[in-house]
Amino acid sequence: MSNMNYTPGPWTLEGSSGNYAPSAPPHGMLAAIRYLGNTPDRIIEETANASLIAAAPSLYEALIIALDKLKVAEEALNATDAYLSRSTNDNPRDEVRAALTKLREGE
Repeated sequence: MSNMNYTPGPWTLEGSSGNYAPSAPPHGMLAAIRYLGNTPDRIIEETANASLIAAAPSLYEALIIALDKLKVAEEALNATDAYLSRSTNDNPRDEVRAALTKLREGE
């Protein structure tokens, strides 16, 4: 579905007790999460960061699907002249497209 070169999902988390790393079997660990402390709050935050990284392929694919669906919705709205004025910044397709561009460019 995408033209990006990344390790295909699904990605998972490996580890325990606040020492988690995103992993993609059979490739193994994809990234190391640097743990900056072992307080309960830091462990929760760092585990959440690792979870977000592990969700990256699914989030990327969901953005691709959302962009396609927004295009269909935009075309339907344009056909009935009910679409938002182009002079506003309320076009969600532009926001999704900008997020995908940022991901593809590695920013």
